[in-house]
Amino acid sequence: MLFCERPEIQVSDLPPEIGGLPAAAAASPAAASLKEAVRAETERVERELIQKALDETGGNVTQAARKLKISRKSLQTKMKELGLRTT
Repeated sequence: MLFCERPEIQVSDLPPEIGGLPAAAAASPAAASLKEAVRAETERVERELIQKALDETGGNVTQAARKLKISRKSLQTKMKELGLRTT
């Protein structure tokens, strides 16, 4: 959730943890849209959470899905999208 006092969101309105914007976005705000930056950050967080759940469950997809409170099928689909594989 973002809170902004202006009708347009500026980089200064974003939380500090989104400091990992793509290099193109940091160099030129017009080079990458906010939508692209949010998509990239969402993907990074999803990958991190899924990998952590898989590590904690020894790679068991069913248990990892339960831990993440999503269906096994949804987890498998997301893993495929993110290029994650269990060992």
